[in-house]
Amino acid sequence: RTIKNFEDMGCTAMRSSGSHGLVDVIAWDTRSFWLVQIKSGSGRMTPAELEAFKEMSAPPNAIKQIHHWFKVANRWELVIKNVKDMATNM
Repeated sequence: RTIKNFEDMGCTAMRSSGSHGLVDVIAWDTRSFWLVQIKSGSGRMTPAELEAFKEMSAPPNAIKQIHHWFKVANRWELVIKNVKDMATNM
């Protein structure tokens, strides 16, 4: 679903191989580059994972986001959080 959202915005997007690291999806267009961690339902990043994601080396134009999918009335809804705006001690 996240990849489709990026493609609908005109971006190229792909799943990170294995998706067991800090980045599940990478996406880009001519101006920006996204590094995305995906969670669904009650899934959450631990404070240590969030800190590692924040501190992870990335290009200056990289946007680090958490895409959290929730099922609401048999429909998936997306909440996007920009990591730079998040406190580590949630």
